[in-house]
Amino acid sequence: MKILTAGLLIAYVLLAPLALWHGDRGYSPWVLVLLPLALTLMAWQRRSMWILGLALTLSVLTLWLWQHGNPKLLLFLPPMLIHGFLAYLFGSTLRAGHEPLIVRFIRIVHGPEHPPTELMVGYARTVTLLWALLFSSLLLIETALFALVVPEGLLAQLGLVWSTSPLQAGHFAFVAHGLSWFAMAALMVLEWQVRKQRFHNMPYTNFVDFIKRVIEHSPRLVKEWRHG
Repeated sequence: MKILTAGLLIAYVLLAPLALWHGDRGYSPWVLVLLPLALTLMAWQRRSMWILGLALTLSVLTLWLWQHGNPKLLLFLPPMLIHGFLAYLFGSTLRAGHEPLIVRFIRIVHGPEHPPTELMVGYARTVTLLWALLFSSLLLIETALFALVVPEGLLAQLGLVWSTSPLQAGHFAFVAHGLSWFAMAALMVLEWQVRKQRFHNMPYTNFVDFIKRVIEHSPRLVKEWRHG
């Protein structure tokens, strides 16, 4: 069941940008079904009512838009919601009285035997801010494109944008499903290089070892963020 769920999510990730980039060539109906179905299976596996509620909401909204609007509008929402959530995830921990997410991340990944120094805490706060700014910027760009692209965009649906607008759904797909991944990878690689130069006593030997530690401790990181 987990393999099927993962397969549906991967299919959605691959087909969603195609549906946006190439217009209506038969992709949209299948893509719009994939995500609610994957979420329903995920809710059943985890016994999660909020995931089930999200799946039902997407299903009802898809049916409603099919009758009264353009269901392809839903292809724009997942990247915006994900980047908005990630911006909040990082940014909310920068508030006074909260431990920045990357500092918490370091405590978990490094373990109690390698606590972060004061210098590392300041550095980690800056990195947390950079990630929050990156996801906020992606969200702002995607929101603007969602409003301005034609003919699927929000303003076009309301009749407020000329049909000669140069912005199309493919531009949104390029940012949300292409540029965003490149920007995240670039920031990760750049930060890794800076970290190696500034801090020499890391509890991992190379980038691969670091990623292994991240994967190993990611459930605890998510759990502590939700409760902290």
